[in-house]
Amino acid sequence: MDPDKRPYAFVIPKDQRDLSTMLEMIEVLMLGGVEIHSAVDTFTADGHSYPAGTFIVYMAQPYGGFAKALCEVQKYPEIRETPGGPLKTP
Repeated sequence: MDPDKRPYAFVIPKDQRDLSTMLEMIEVLMLGGVEIHSAVDTFTADGHSYPAGTFIVYMAQPYGGFAKALCEVQKYPEIRETPGGPLKTP
């Protein structure tokens, strides 16, 4: 992976369409030893403004790899049982 494309942190806004699922994800991260921070002030990241209270998960922490594995978009290979056949589910 290009070093410039590696995430420094994941930003999790509190304003979510599915608040209960976001809170479950935060709980799973915390159970896995991930440190979750809450922004004290409004901040800008990657061209977007976020309000105070936004959750921040820094990658430079002991369980940052676990957080990255859960939060990063996963790409699964296209594995088919036969050429042109249906995809095998992950």
